[in-house]
Amino acid sequence: MKLRYAAFTDVGRVREINEDGYLATGKIFAVADGMGGHQAGEVASAIALKSLEKSLKELPCLPAGRPSRMDVEKRIKTSIRRANLAIMKEAHSGRSGMGTTITVVVPTRNRIHIGHVGDSRAYLFRDGKLQRLTEDHSLVAQMVRDGRLNPWEAEIHPLRSVLTRALGTPSVEIDLSSIELRLKDKILLCTDGLTSMLKEKEIGKILSENLDPQTICQKLVEAANDRGGIDNVTVILIEISGTLKDTREES
Repeated sequence: MKLRYAAFTDVGRVREINEDGYLATGKIFAVADGMGGHQAGEVASAIALKSLEKSLKELPCLPAGRPSRMDVEKRIKTSIRRANLAIMKEAHSGRSGMGTTITVVVPTRNRIHIGHVGDSRAYLFRDGKLQRLTEDHSLVAQMVRDGRLNPWEAEIHPLRSVLTRALGTPSVEIDLSSIELRLKDKILLCTDGLTSMLKEKEIGKILSENLDPQTICQKLVEAANDRGGIDNVTVILIEISGTLKDTREES
């Protein structure tokens, strides 16, 4: 039993530069949505992903056997913090204001572990239902949680892109979570270029199609572009077709 996965990114129909980035190695999956304007957003997302991959390889190997949730979460948190420091260092060299979201998935045996900052998202598609696994760190999302906005009002609010958390700040709070996987589960990572264009019901409908991960990724991006493509859009789809191998040999 194995993981099948694919990734796809596109500049969209309006932007001139793709500030998104992704990482999909089979052991590490991540999407990043950079910000900061021309030659800054794409640099921030690239720095974050490169630092993340390097850190996860350099950190001590996970314990033999079945690594604990705490072991993996500590590994993810340390790697994201290093990525944050790398972006801040670059910002001080002349690209002030740069930053990025980051949503990371690390699989171990029959679980995935998630690290998250910003408004990119992770979803679980199981038994025909789409479940959001991350919470948006945005001003509008906070207003919804506080009861000051309805979800449908948030979708069109002029401040919906204002983040309350991102990499590139002196102190970054990281959300960590973990879920147990089942056969035929699908995990979707995406930037807000997808979720700002398509409703979750529409995303779920595409995920329900009996197609390979690469085709589904392409269909999601095409659907977002057909709806207007006002932002860069990046997706990673992981399909669970078997028991996940332990990552203790990663170094």
